[in-house]
Amino acid sequence: APRTGACHAVSAPLLCVGHALCSPGYGARGVDRTSLGVALGVMAPPFVSGFPYTFVPHPMIVGSMIGLLGFHKMEAFRTALPYLVPAHCVMYFTHMVQEQVRDIYRNDWGGKGANKAAATTAKRGKAKAQ
Repeated sequence: APRTGACHAVSAPLLCVGHALCSPGYGARGVDRTSLGVALGVMAPPFVSGFPYTFVPHPMIVGSMIGLLGFHKMEAFRTALPYLVPAHCVMYFTHMVQEQVRDIYRNDWGGKGANKAAATTAKRGKAKAQ
């Protein structure tokens, strides 16, 4: 029989820590900029210099991965969907690396990068409208 008590002693903290890290990132960026608004060029990417971005470069991705690992630690979940969490974590990690490599703020973390990115997004919007 599975030891559910030991499993939840690890999975519950992972779930809590993951969501505790992810939620402030969502709050700092806002609802429109956490979805595909930035990726599709509809919204200017925000430059967030406060917590949790001072603690972890990609708190929403890292927090989601930690939370998913909490689900994966549960034997019933892992047995029913053995590849779901590993596949998501690989895709999240790949996306995180892609964002880090193509960091639109890498040249100036003093705020100019945010203005430059907003101008680029505005130019794309005007070009699409014409």
